[in-house]
Amino acid sequence: MAKIGQWGKEKNCRIRFLVNANKQLTFTNMKRTAASRWATHNIVGKRPKMEYLGPDMDEITMDIIFDVEMGVNPRKEMKKLRIACRKGEAHYLWIGGRKVRAAKLYIKSVSESWDRIWNQGELARCVVSVTFGEYR
Repeated sequence: MAKIGQWGKEKNCRIRFLVNANKQLTFTNMKRTAASRWATHNIVGKRPKMEYLGPDMDEITMDIIFDVEMGVNPRKEMKKLRIACRKGEAHYLWIGGRKVRAAKLYIKSVSESWDRIWNQGELARCVVSVTFGEYR
């Protein structure tokens, strides 16, 4: 089994990225955003003055592919992410045996795109866009 990474510990909210002969659960379009915080001080008759306040929280986004033909139950996996988002779960995101951030990440939002529906309404493939926020 080739384990790519994971987010979460408990089975009911863990997403384990892996590739093997029976199952493939991967992600695409992973992006990390770092920002800073600034204050604007307005001055009458002059241009405003900017003040650096410090770093802002990092944000990570990725698209996770859930496909029944790759051994994954899309509805079950999507439900895990929605529950973790609504409960405020915060865990480390591991990719390639290393933490992506030193801080834990929580799920800010989950957006589902249902790509393939089979007979009887069975969801066969979906892509879920997940936005993680830095938890402190």
